Amino acid sequence: MDWEQFIFYGLIGFAVSFTLNYMNEGASRKIEKNKNGETELRMNKLYQILGYTCIVMTSIFLVAALYYQDRELYLIGGIILLIFGGLGVSLLMYYRNHRLIFNDQRIIVYNWRGKPKQLNWNEIEQIKFNLISGYLKVTSNATKLIIHQHLVGLKVFLKKMEEKTKWKAEELNLPINMK
Repeated sequence: MDWEQFIFYGLIGFAVSFTLNYMNEGASRKIEKNKNGETELRMNKLYQILGYTCIVMTSIFLVAALYYQDRELYLIGGIILLIFGGLGVSLLMYYRNHRLIFNDQRIIVYNWRGKPKQLNWNEIEQIKFNLISGYLKVTSNATKLIIHQHLVGLKVFLKKMEEKTKWKAEELNLPINMK
């Protein structure tokens, strides 16, 4: 392996590590309650930035394919559209729609499509965290809430969870510093 590849892979590793650390630190931020006594958590702003970046990259490839009218560029443009276009749209959908609203009585989660699900604290039967997907799954008999780990201020929710349920954040092995 030559030095250029070594530096390239080192920069990729640094960028990924920095990005994940930034998003996990966002989850540790303190969020204040609104005037209704509810706390609303939204996705990290980095999701919006990365989503628009993917859309711009896709647009550049599609414009180049149309401008040069080359068969191979059409194929590459289609692949880029599927990969980066799909990724960009999904990141923007998460940023725009996924949110968590909670107070002392209930939890409301809006999924990436903006569809809400509600659960009262006393109905919770199980809480699990999946390290690979990054989802905190809160379930009752009838409802399953899926909460993403990159919500800004998730630490505030976890403290409320510890107060209202028998589960402890440290036992769930979340990548968030609770101290």
